[in-house]
Amino acid sequence: EAERERFQQQIRDAERQRKEEEMREKKAAEGAMMKTAAAEWARVDKERNELEEQLQEERNKRLDAERRAQEEIAQLRKELDALRKPKSPSFSMYSTSSSYISRALIPPPPTPASEFSRMAPILESPPHTPAPTLNPQAQAEEVILDFITKIRKSMETIANGDGLEADNLDVETGKFIHSNVQDIKRAQMEVFGKRLRPGEFERMDGPRQKTTSNQMMALIQKWREDRRARELYQET
Repeated sequence: EAERERFQQQIRDAERQRKEEEMREKKAAEGAMMKTAAAEWARVDKERNELEEQLQEERNKRLDAERRAQEEIAQLRKELDALRKPKSPSFSMYSTSSSYISRALIPPPPTPASEFSRMAPILESPPHTPAPTLNPQAQAEEVILDFITKIRKSMETIANGDGLEADNLDVETGKFIHSNVQDIKRAQMEVFGKRLRPGEFERMDGPRQKTTSNQMMALIQKWREDRRARELYQET
């Protein structure tokens, strides 16, 4: 009887040891799995943080470029306000681009002489005029491009890279110019119902010039803000 009891006890002890061994192996496996999961989570979290930092850096660059563009537009507005005032001997200090924008969007009010004969264009002497061989459509395009080129300077401050980076930035500034050219054409259609011919705006009376030019500027600014909002939404 004692021998049988001892044999059963050995069986129970072996069974207990087997279960304890399985428990230790299970805990070891769970610990290894938790370590692997923690390491993987840390790697994913690190990559996510790096991507967020890159995204934030790109957003900062875009916002900086947008801020510079807004500053350039504000400067152009100041120049336009100055151009609305009567001409003085120091008129030549204004840049060619300012003269072009005054013709393209908001020319100065007519002088007494132009009030007497509104069909006569506003006389200016810009350093450069379109070549006589250009047709009216080509002249209008040149005027628009000269105006937009001044805004483009605000974007060129970030175009200091080399190789492919510089090429990509040049493409982006080209798109910026194209968008503004299209905005001007679209604004003319919205306000006047047609594309203006060269000299047509100058022949309008002063109040209509001011009203329509303000309407065009408001539309162009709204479209630019809408595009910017869509870009930011796509980046998120």
